[in-house]
Amino acid sequence: MTKVLRLFRDTLRALVVANDTGRNAIDVLDDEVGWHRLLQAQPEVEAMVRDADPDPLLLAAERYSTIRKYTARFLETFTFCSSRRHDSLLAAVGTLKTLNTTRQRALPDQVPVGHLSSQSRKLIFEQAKPDRRLYEIATLAVLRERLRSGDIWVEGSRAFRPIDEQLMPKPAFAALKASDDLGLGVPQDAVTYLSEARQTLDFNLKRLAYRARNGKLEGVRLEAGQLVVAPLPGDVPLPPRS
Repeated sequence: MTKVLRLFRDTLRALVVANDTGRNAIDVLDDEVGWHRLLQAQPEVEAMVRDADPDPLLLAAERYSTIRKYTARFLETFTFCSSRRHDSLLAAVGTLKTLNTTRQRALPDQVPVGHLSSQSRKLIFEQAKPDRRLYEIATLAVLRERLRSGDIWVEGSRAFRPIDEQLMPKPAFAALKASDDLGLGVPQDAVTYLSEARQTLDFNLKRLAYRARNGKLEGVRLEAGQLVVAPLPGDVPLPPRS
């Protein structure tokens, strides 16, 4: 760590010299510190930063006492449904409900973990007994994300409900289709739609060919039977010539 701090100090000094003298900062760094030294230190610095940054799950666990004020009632109030069979998340929610009802603080030895990331599992089971706080918070975080995605929904809710329930009911769709009142802006019959699309495409191709033959396409021309496209102008203006 001392080696890295010294390298950081030398880098700052080199940048100050570059700023004071108006020299190129990269050139000064290479002369005073050595660009190769900075590149060699990069893996060590990244490892130090990675180890110093606490996992978000650990930060959330520090507020566990605040979260516990409403999580038990929240889980008991709503019934969650899933599009997946044997969903580990719903099993985990059921486990938490049971613990809250029986007022148990410790997790059982076997708990659902299929919904958790490998990093979360590592933190939860790092000690001899699984950490109840981390397990509960990690489960609630996954529940939040899957509610947002619609993969989990609340029974009876309008906002959090399965996608199928947000579609038009089949009887209503059939009635609108029969009365030609779907309002799709395209023919309902596939053959009719493809026929109209084919006619539109044929017309556009013929118009393009006519304009190409008569030089009416901007930036495009025909030369000896070949289509020539003019290059696009550069976005960056060239400096004026002296």
